[in-house]
Amino acid sequence: MYAIHLTYHVPLDEIDALRAEHLKHVDRNIEEGVYLFGGPFVPRTGGFIVAGDVERSRIVDALDVDPFVRSGAATYEIHEFKISRANEEIQPALGVSLS
Repeated sequence: MYAIHLTYHVPLDEIDALRAEHLKHVDRNIEEGVYLFGGPFVPRTGGFIVAGDVERSRIVDALDVDPFVRSGAATYEIHEFKISRANEEIQPALGVSLS
């Protein structure tokens, strides 16, 4: 799995102008199984996306065409991680069994 940290580099009015297009892009990647979930930080300095068990190159390809990134409004960092602890109720959704 991957944790993706987006950092905004422009004022929020510029982020807001790109938001609808960005959300369509995120939704498409969720439907395709690249991303699992995500959302903005509070306060809105960037956002966080969790990507599933896919090739890192597929995540990079998706991020590079994200409207926030493509426009230069945001940059990203990708961190691969292994799930070692999770509530039993969500383990099936995460595709893990840690018991």
